[in-house]
Amino acid sequence: RVFVGNFAAELFNEQGHLGASVSIHKGLMYKPSHRVEAACASGGVACVEAIRSIRGGLNDVVLAVGVEKQTDVKPRTGGKYLGRAADYQRQKHVDDFLFPALFARRVKAYLEKYPHVSMKDISKVVAKAYANAKRNPKAHMYSRRHEMTLEKANSSPVFLTNKDLRPYLRVADCSQVSDGAASALFMSERAM
Repeated sequence: RVFVGNFAAELFNEQGHLGASVSIHKGLMYKPSHRVEAACASGGVACVEAIRSIRGGLNDVVLAVGVEKQTDVKPRTGGKYLGRAADYQRQKHVDDFLFPALFARRVKAYLEKYPHVSMKDISKVVAKAYANAKRNPKAHMYSRRHEMTLEKANSSPVFLTNKDLRPYLRVADCSQVSDGAASALFMSERAM
C-alpha cells in the first residue's frame, strides 16, 4: 500500500489524484494507494496511516510519501493557495497572505496576553531555528546565504497588507516556501 501526503498539488501543479499517480512506477503498479491531506502535516499523516495499516493487519509493507512542489507560482498566488488551509471563503478578506496573517493574529494575541514578551524575543527563536537548520546539511535552508543573525531576524521586513496584523509577522518569521519530498518504508515483523 502507498499513502501520498500532499497539501494542494491540484492548485500549485494542476495535478490532483496523486495517490493513483504512483502506479507510473512499474513496481507499484496495481498496489492500493491514495493521497492523504492535512495541510502542513500531510507527510506525517501519511506515516501515521502507514503504521495504522500495518497495526490493523491490512498490510505488511507500506510506503509513506510526503511531497510538495510549490515554487513555480508567484508568491501572492502561492499565498492564496496556502490560504486554503484556513476557512478561505470566510477569512480571505484578512490579507492577501491569509495563512501568515492568521499566525500574525496569534502572535498579536500572545504578546497582548504576555506583555513581558516582545518581538525581539521572537527574533531569538527565529535565529535559533536557522542556526539549528545550519547543523543539518540536508536542511533546505543550509546554504551560507541564509544565515540569520539576531539583528537580521529582528529587522526582517514585514509584508502583510493588513495594518492591524502587519507588525506581528516578518519575512524571517515564516517558513520558506520550497519543494521537497521524503519517503519512509514501514514493515510488519512478519514482512522482515
